Amino acid sequence: MMVLASPTNDGSSDDNNRTIAISEVRDLLLPEWRGHLDDCVEEIDALVWFEIHTRKDTPYPFSLEQVLIGGREYVVLMLESTLQLLQLAYEK
Repeated sequence: MMVLASPTNDGSSDDNNRTIAISEVRDLLLPEWRGHLDDCVEEIDALVWFEIHTRKDTPYPFSLEQVLIGGREYVVLMLESTLQLLQLAYEK
């Protein structure tokens, strides 16, 4: 996407542009994404633990299975939303 969106992409330097784009993704975006993902997983794990333990011995207990199903649904929605936003950005 970065190569195709490059305003200087005249076809003669595709390999160089591709190398730069891959380098930017690998060196800048992936570490940034990984850091956000790690923070998110840590916070969600803490919230799940808290939710399960605070509902224990109540009329509305929360099982790990319920948490996993809810988490899976949330991830699917977030991925769909992210892909739609990326597609919109690409089309601009």
